[in-house]
Amino acid sequence: MMGEAGWSIIFGSHTGLDRQPGVLGSPEGRARYEDALRKSGVSRILYGIKEIDRFLTEAGRHLDWAFVSFPYVATDMLPLVRSRSPTTRFVYDMVDFHGLRMAREAALRDDPELREAAERTRTVEEACAKAADVTIAVTAEEKAALLEMVPEATVEVLPNVFDLPRQPPPGPEARQGLFFVGGFWHTPNIDAVCWFANRIFPLLRKEVPDLIFRIAGANAGNDVLALGAIPGVEVIGFVPDLTSLYHQHRVFVAPLRYGAGMKGKVGQSMAHGLPVVATPVGAEGMGLQDGSHLLVAGDEDAFSAQVLRLLHDDALWLRLSVAGRAHIERTLSVEAVRGRLEAVLGG
Repeated sequence: MMGEAGWSIIFGSHTGLDRQPGVLGSPEGRARYEDALRKSGVSRILYGIKEIDRFLTEAGRHLDWAFVSFPYVATDMLPLVRSRSPTTRFVYDMVDFHGLRMAREAALRDDPELREAAERTRTVEEACAKAADVTIAVTAEEKAALLEMVPEATVEVLPNVFDLPRQPPPGPEARQGLFFVGGFWHTPNIDAVCWFANRIFPLLRKEVPDLIFRIAGANAGNDVLALGAIPGVEVIGFVPDLTSLYHQHRVFVAPLRYGAGMKGKVGQSMAHGLPVVATPVGAEGMGLQDGSHLLVAGDEDAFSAQVLRLLHDDALWLRLSVAGRAHIERTLSVEAVRGRLEAVLGG
């Protein structure tokens, strides 16, 4: 959207070129991401703090905004931007409420060390919000929570944005199986698929013996790859275009037991007209209503029961498909969010 509006955009990676992880460690792997950035309007890509510092030293006086994502990146970038380019307005994009996500995981695992780490992260997030000119929260709920902690902060909501396919999705008749997508550097996704495959999917296979559960997403480790040994589970890895997978499956599952913010996988599935069964954590942040836009369940038996409803009830499937897609178009499509972005950057 910024590229379309004519902004000149420089993209800076916090991590240097020689330390890029996983697929990004090779020129071929990076090319996919660099091409996507350039197609979005990025004119230059910087790798690492040293390159970013050189750019700010040379051109910082011409920089209107620094849009910085994640608390640990903002912690390093705030003093750099302030010293090199004091007139630049600094936007701190939380991405999600990391301290909240970590606290939820600590409670789930009863882990006192993780609980302490969550508190430290929350303190960092508070400091970033105090120091930034504008802080971006992804949901209204997280804006309210942050303002309770840092009432003097300027906080705006800029949610996830979804492209809706122009063609309506196919109906339920020829669809089969369950689908999940997620990046597996993000630990809530690992926990979600392991919990679902080990505890919920066996309940479903008792009722539907030939049921398939497909898991897509980059950077799957051994714990996720090992799920492929479970009968009916297929781990298919990175997929460049997910459209056909959204069109062939019957149900999208979002069994997230902890996390924060808005779940892009849920919004993307609904944008493609694929009904969702989610936990309360998976459904939060988008104004979704259980039974109207998706189905929500918190425990293993209830989650299994909700999936079975969507597998067998075409009328329910069609109702949720239409309502979910309409909700995303009305609230989180490019056109719906464009005005919010323009207000933030124009204010």
